[in-house]
Amino acid sequence: MAPAASFDAMHGICACGAVGVAAAALGRGGVHCHCTTCTRIAGGGAASSVLVPREALTITCREDALSGYRSSPNTVRWHCATCHAPIYADVNDLPELGFFVSAALFEAAALAEVRFEHIFVRSVPEWHVIGGDAPRHDAVPPASVLGLPPSPLREANAGSSPRFVRPA
Repeated sequence: MAPAASFDAMHGICACGAVGVAAAALGRGGVHCHCTTCTRIAGGGAASSVLVPREALTITCREDALSGYRSSPNTVRWHCATCHAPIYADVNDLPELGFFVSAALFEAAALAEVRFEHIFVRSVPEWHVIGGDAPRHDAVPPASVLGLPPSPLREANAGSSPRFVRPA
């Protein structure tokens, strides 16, 4: 997939407004993940996420507004402690992909240029039909396949946390 158009920033909030996110990056992509964990969390056939480089994610919230848990040995998922909306997932063994930030946090217009691909299609529930012609992968392909160009800054920040801003 070719990298998507560059952009200034995308801003989003959870359902109750307690957690805000800002994603500033060049060359963005997204995934519709059909793995069992994501479909259970999303309550549907896939969880949609925007892949945000680690150095480009800012979260604005009170200190107690985020709650997280380890959903697998390599993944920590963060959600709003009030409305429980998924915020982002940190997949430790895939740092080159950045953070998986819930696409549901953003307005549809902000996602218009995001190029989504389907991952873990081998786990698609029988009742869910994938439409369209977006690329499909049995697992998570390398970052280069998802249209994320190599980033020395991204690699240097592997394992880092997003930038947090606490409201006054």
